[in-house]
Amino acid sequence: MNDSRRNTATEFSYILQRQGSDVSAAEAYAFDDFNNLMKSDHQTHQQQGQQQQQQQQQQQQQQRQLQSSQQQQQQQQQQRGDGISSDTLSSLPQASFNYINSIVGSGVIGIPYALHRAGFGLGLALLILVAYITDYSLILMVRCGHICGRFSYPGIMEAAYGKYGYYLLSLLQFMYPFLAMISYNVVVGDTLSKVLVRFFPSWGDSMGAVRLGVVFFVTVGVVVPLCLYKNVSRLARASFISLACVVFILFAVIIKLISGDYKV
Repeated sequence: MNDSRRNTATEFSYILQRQGSDVSAAEAYAFDDFNNLMKSDHQTHQQQGQQQQQQQQQQQQQQRQLQSSQQQQQQQQQQRGDGISSDTLSSLPQASFNYINSIVGSGVIGIPYALHRAGFGLGLALLILVAYITDYSLILMVRCGHICGRFSYPGIMEAAYGKYGYYLLSLLQFMYPFLAMISYNVVVGDTLSKVLVRFFPSWGDSMGAVRLGVVFFVTVGVVVPLCLYKNVSRLARASFISLACVVFILFAVIIKLISGDYKV
């Protein structure tokens, strides 16, 4: 190696001397060392640049893998904790019909009676207070859902209180509509039985049996088929029909009130 470098330096010195430059072999040898050093530095920089590029590529791949794993975990959590998917989500009209029907259904009877008993001023103040509490509660629920990454009420309860909170909420969500359905059956039995007795006066002697029959057929023929849906969005049509009936009854009551048949 040293002999080849010495020969290269001698040849380089001889070439420079022929061109009129006074350069010794030692100087040419030093120049060759400098040239080799520059080449080695250049190669070192290239290797370092390649290593940095490889490290950046590896970091990018790790970030992609981490993001994909996080997305998979979120999807698994949603499927396990929330039990919802894009196919079971309700559209805006469907959610509106179901939500309004859940409010108007019981509020048509309860709210007017409560305002009548409490008085206009106090009843209106209580109505505004309850509306504010409900709105603030829904805002808190949405914020909690964004924080814990859950998009359903049971999922939020499970994230906050564990499996016991999930089971407690499931029990409450079952008891609330179950008891509400019992009250609706009582109202339907009292109302439709009187309507049927008007059309069939002979049934008036067995009013209790008529009432039980109405409750049975309404429960089996209307309530049970609607309860078999696994997706709440399927109830949007039934909610729309219910709202249409409420609007019809509202106009009927207004017309009767204007005609003077009823007195407040």
